[in-house]
Amino acid sequence: MANILKRIRGKPSAASVQKQRVATPAQRRLDEAKPASQTKGNLVPLSEVSIKDLDNEVDGYLKEFQSYVKRVKEISLSLEELSKLTKTGEIPETAHALIMDELGNQLSVAVEDIFRLRESLELAKAKAKLEWAKEKVSTPAPTAPVIAAPRAPRNENLQYVRAYSDVIQSDFFADEASRVKMVSVGFQRWEYLILKIDSALSTLPIEDETGIIEQYLSLIKEKSTLGPKTAEMERAFSLCRQRLVSISDGWAALRRSKIEKIMNLEIEASQAKDEIKELEVRYSVGEIFQQLYEVRISSFQTNLKKVEYEITESRSSMDDMDMKIFRCSELLRETQ
Repeated sequence: MANILKRIRGKPSAASVQKQRVATPAQRRLDEAKPASQTKGNLVPLSEVSIKDLDNEVDGYLKEFQSYVKRVKEISLSLEELSKLTKTGEIPETAHALIMDELGNQLSVAVEDIFRLRESLELAKAKAKLEWAKEKVSTPAPTAPVIAAPRAPRNENLQYVRAYSDVIQSDFFADEASRVKMVSVGFQRWEYLILKIDSALSTLPIEDETGIIEQYLSLIKEKSTLGPKTAEMERAFSLCRQRLVSISDGWAALRRSKIEKIMNLEIEASQAKDEIKELEVRYSVGEIFQQLYEVRISSFQTNLKKVEYEITESRSSMDDMDMKIFRCSELLRETQ
């Protein structure tokens, strides 16, 4: 009897073999939808980034970043006003020193938090760009649907219905009948997240940030002259040095584009001057009437003034930024 039971248990039935070999489409979908803990233990691939989690994380960073940017700008204006009042003698030296020390401490905390949050936002932006690129590459372009001959109805439900949030976060929505992968708005959400980070970082352009760093370094230098350098001062100098290197690299590329813009504006200004000269010659020989001449000469001169103003502004902003970076570099060199 025992031998018979062993043979029965050891030999699977033909029906069970067939069930093991053939998995229905519905079963395949259930297998694919199983949590990672059922198939691969508790390990989650590091390459997977949830747009929902990253979006929530970025929102927290953005609120803090914008708050500190506002605070830093307020402190910067207060320091400038304090300097003016001190120079005019409206505030005594003792009061100046106390207020300067308090504002300096506030600026130190705010600037360091801005550096930290900027780094976190740039890291989140890099992750979003990678995920955006992966989705864009892996998601095929939408194709025209193929009209197939009607098939007999099947018992399985061929449409896998998910919540709207899951559809938005998926790479694509697959039409089970035609097996055509439809492009989703997933990569658009990654793109929106990148734009949101860029918009927040643009609230503190590198020109303003460099000016704040210069102001911050000046305060630290002033403190260092009153006594020996502390570990906190050394850390502040190190943070400013690292950030200044990053700013200088970004400014180098931006500066080249500004130079190219100035060159194009100079060509445009030269053309406008030539047009004015030609118009004056045509008017002097009686080729055009005075009324038409006045209308055209006014238009050309207005355009020329506009172009020359843009040239002046571009050169001035470029020189101002160069000077800020130079002064920051000098302050760092003097504190070594």
